[in-house]
Amino acid sequence: MKVLLLSTYDIGQGAGRAAYRLYQGLRQAGIDAQILVNKKSADDPSVLSPTTPLAMAITQTRARIDQFPLKFYPQREETYFSPQWLPDRLAEKIRDLNPDVINVH
Repeated sequence: MKVLLLSTYDIGQGAGRAAYRLYQGLRQAGIDAQILVNKKSADDPSVLSPTTPLAMAITQTRARIDQFPLKFYPQREETYFSPQWLPDRLAEKIRDLNPDVINVH
């Protein structure tokens, strides 16, 4: 069984830390697991993330632009929410990794 964990961060935030610990636990249990993040903080070479400066800049810029339209929604609660206005290649990356299970954090 191949497991893919998706998270914005690996060890940088609460959900990211939880995803990373789950990823480590799965690997220690002998399960073929991978973790794909937008912003990598860990020194772990097995954490998949954008690798080039351009790819990292695009990822960060996309996140900021996605938030912009929400500024015009006055009833919005002050919680993190992403409408994902701009396309990305996440589905393509997931397809390439071909997991049996996807865990989203």
